[in-house]
Amino acid sequence: MIGGNDYPEVTDISLAQGLDGVPADLHLWPLNRSCYNLDLVIEALKAELLDKEPYSLLLIDPIYMLQTGDSDFDENNARHITTLMQTLEKMVVDTDCTLGVCHHQRKQSREASDSHEMASGSGVFQRFPSMSISAQSHEEEDCMVLSFLCRNQKSPDDLVVQFDAPLIKSREDLDPTRKRRPGAAPRARVDPKDVILRFVPKEPMRIARGDLYSICSQQEIKEPDFLAALEQLDGSKIQSYHEGGSTTYSILES
Repeated sequence: MIGGNDYPEVTDISLAQGLDGVPADLHLWPLNRSCYNLDLVIEALKAELLDKEPYSLLLIDPIYMLQTGDSDFDENNARHITTLMQTLEKMVVDTDCTLGVCHHQRKQSREASDSHEMASGSGVFQRFPSMSISAQSHEEEDCMVLSFLCRNQKSPDDLVVQFDAPLIKSREDLDPTRKRRPGAAPRARVDPKDVILRFVPKEPMRIARGDLYSICSQQEIKEPDFLAALEQLDGSKIQSYHEGGSTTYSILES
């Protein structure tokens, strides 16, 4: 088990979050091309945890790489997966922390009626967790729809997030019901600044702010994004004029 500082991408994420560096209590244990036997992994992990402060979360990614002692382990076998999950749960009880597991969806072209039914393998993967989060592609490029299912409390509403390296950011302006259909290409991400520059005329022509927003909104640019982009461009790429209570714009001469 090693600290997150050994991974440049983890450092990038931490700095982008406004931290001074990787948290000291974040540890990674890469097992790629190593032993995946569940019993051996848990025994080694317990020994490792003896010398450390209790963790708040243990996250296993991906879960299907761990195997029980059964030589014919099959993720489609309910008995095998139940044994796997129960063994992991016992470890959580011993370490007094939350257990999180990452699993993959089945590779099918059809769209499930419930996103939580899309997990590959045995149905135990869906029934066992106290809370599950499923991720499906949004029609917008680099965006995902997160859906939540809680066993003992009200489930949060679906939301959209966007991978904007090195962070994953919330996209409250996007509709979580607009999931990408199987086989469809993602809709290319549009930069509001590029759209604005496309429609602002050169001197001596000018365009009013309201007219400019009306055009940009037809390109699916939301008002907050429009105003933010306009502020960034004003004085650098475009020139604003304030006359008689109205604001107009033209391309700034280079």
